[in-house]
Amino acid sequence: MKLTLPYTLLLCISINLALGQSGSNFLKINETLPFPVVAMDLSPSKEHVAMSTLRGPVYIYNANSLQEISQFKISGYELGPKINYSRSGKYILLQEQYYNDAYTNKDRKGDIDILDAQNGNSIFHANGALSADIDETGEKVYVLKSNTIVVYQLKTGEELKRISLEDPGTSIAVSGDGSLLAVSHKLELGDVKNIPSIRNDKKAIKQAVKFREIVYFYNTQSFSLSHTSDDFFDMIFSMTFNNEGNQLYVYSTPNNRLLKKNTSGVGATNGLRQGYISIANAADGAVSRVMFNTRSANPELQEHPTEDAIAVSSQEMKNFSAPPEVLIYIKSTAEIFKKFEIKKRWREGPSGDRAAFVFLPAKDALLIGYGQELIQWNYLK
Repeated sequence: MKLTLPYTLLLCISINLALGQSGSNFLKINETLPFPVVAMDLSPSKEHVAMSTLRGPVYIYNANSLQEISQFKISGYELGPKINYSRSGKYILLQEQYYNDAYTNKDRKGDIDILDAQNGNSIFHANGALSADIDETGEKVYVLKSNTIVVYQLKTGEELKRISLEDPGTSIAVSGDGSLLAVSHKLELGDVKNIPSIRNDKKAIKQAVKFREIVYFYNTQSFSLSHTSDDFFDMIFSMTFNNEGNQLYVYSTPNNRLLKKNTSGVGATNGLRQGYISIANAADGAVSRVMFNTRSANPELQEHPTEDAIAVSSQEMKNFSAPPEVLIYIKSTAEIFKKFEIKKRWREGPSGDRAAFVFLPAKDALLIGYGQELIQWNYLK
């Protein structure tokens, strides 16, 4: 079923009904899995779902039958890796993730592995990486290590290029056509002239240069700076391009030093921080005013393959151990379209602090993994 505009608006009006916790619109997929699911991704062909687990293998499921096809044994990921298909669909990128980086104002280094999507064979490995991405051809992998970006030939592991940067952040992403490399950077005074919102405000400039970041877009052939984002962000912890590869999703959250502790009463945060997923246009760096809120420390984000919707993980505003929730936003407006509250849906059963999910476009559903269970949420019913 298509999310045409009139239908979308009708559903938004009736959102209170949509948040009902009846089990009529979701169903359990299988028996309890041996390992908790921590991340998912849908293949570009929309035929397969890759799932990483906590101290277990990578599972590959058929996206239509939701039956397991294969398992790929991996090791070295204590908390389970972030998982993404390459744009070509030939490879699976695994990146080590730590769930409390945003609370420590740091993004820790870790391992990355690239697997053959057909058989799970390891194609590439690197350690000490902050972020990595595969280009659109599947021939090169870009790895950010401290102040250096290293470009490798994927199949041979040969180092092709090494670029030193001044004050980079901790995230990189390659555009869909492979022409641009987005790199998060500490905001410098020289960047302010390109940011209309603060360039004439001396007080705002002082704070921004101290605590904020910006995105630089580099030409991947020459590695010269093409342009920068036209607005700043809080501390950037992850970036990824959309399905078309022309818009950049930027997840950021405020520096701890900007926050006041509030653990009781109205507006209590209980240690949880409000994060934001913003959208920057790859071609010129223009930052949209549309953004998506999340209270997850390291949120999952999945864009619908064909519709104007994205799913984002968040968390109830209680404490660090509060159950997660899945929000489906209308992408063009950032209105919440549907919400799946883990605590109410799973009154008994699994426990955990993360939810992984992907859209199943052929079923008008979302596949959700929480703990050791999988369910299909038919969000249009």
